[in-house]
Amino acid sequence: GAYSPGRRAARVACPALVQIATRDAITPAATARRVADRMPRGRYLEYDCTHFDPYVDPWFDRVVGDQIAFCRQVVDGAV
Repeated sequence: GAYSPGRRAARVACPALVQIATRDAITPAATARRVADRMPRGRYLEYDCTHFDPYVDPWFDRVVGDQIAFCRQVVDGAV
């Protein structure tokens, strides 16, 4: 389709965090895992929620906290 990030995932050279909602009916978790695995410096985290749950409580703080932690690791050179 027009939006197929997996096609170019192997070309993503920078550290990348893919956050996966395991009960996502829009983007299947297995597909998101495959895309993350294709990125040379990619990693993924999984959450037992649906596609839009990360935008609201109780998921929001956890998801954003993981993003901040990832960014700190990148800045510190740990990723």
